[in-house]
Amino acid sequence: MTDQRALRAGPGRKRAPGTAIPSSAGPGAWRARRDPEDHSRPTPRFPQTEAWVLKCRCPTGPQASTSRGVPGAISWPERGVARRDIPQEAKGHHSTMTESGKPILYSYFRSSCSWRVRIALALKSIDYETVPFSKEFQALNPMKQVPALKIDGITIGQSLAIIEYLEETRPTPRLLPQDPKKRVLVRMISDLIAGGIQPLQNLSILKQVGQENQLAWAQKAISSGFNALEQILQSTAGKYCVGDEVSMADLCLVPQVANAERYKVDLTPYPTINRINKALLALEAFQVSHPCRQPDTPPELRA
Repeated sequence: MTDQRALRAGPGRKRAPGTAIPSSAGPGAWRARRDPEDHSRPTPRFPQTEAWVLKCRCPTGPQASTSRGVPGAISWPERGVARRDIPQEAKGHHSTMTESGKPILYSYFRSSCSWRVRIALALKSIDYETVPFSKEFQALNPMKQVPALKIDGITIGQSLAIIEYLEETRPTPRLLPQDPKKRVLVRMISDLIAGGIQPLQNLSILKQVGQENQLAWAQKAISSGFNALEQILQSTAGKYCVGDEVSMADLCLVPQVANAERYKVDLTPYPTINRINKALLALEAFQVSHPCRQPDTPPELRA
């Protein structure tokens, strides 16, 4: 979960989700970069296939546009985008000014684990700074993986531990239901994705199976997990993974669906997963946290 590049620390500009990704973003754009959730060794060249290209699928349409006169500002419509009630200050959580006292998220734009945490921070209206991988980060986190969150005088690694801490210290809006039966379902689904699917298709594992087998391995790992997840969601889902409120399970689902799309997994057999994912991507917190719109997103992949 590390990022080799010594990218400029500090926030970047926001881009409207309706902006198309430039056609120049081709398969070669990724081969020189490290995997977001891998250790610090250089990433080998990916196979010459579209399957290895992360295509940032930001929500598109006429609803979102860049506000004129304000660099990088986002103009959100009154209608057309379903949204949680995120205060105005949360929409600008990647401020262009460094302010002391803010939590620091060590992140990587393409990391699905980091994306989970970015969604939670956006939903809970927590203003924070994003810092890419660096030598300082390696000293903070012995695992040398993202994400890690520096907050309240401590540094927390592991995405679900971070989300649980935010839930306990900043419980609004709630990401774990009050009902213990629903709460355990949320944790079960979250663990299924975070422990039973995502690690098996991570590049640190794919390196061990040989370059020619990587794509098939990733597809099998994700499809196997989604077969189980689809069955579970058919009994737990309302509008979202568990009932009609966004929960920690939803924060895990959307990044994993993005990984499935990255590896060209056929999602047709998973109608419940597809439906929930589509509903979640219409929410503002999932849009502002999208990999296409992070400070360290390469210019050719921003949207």
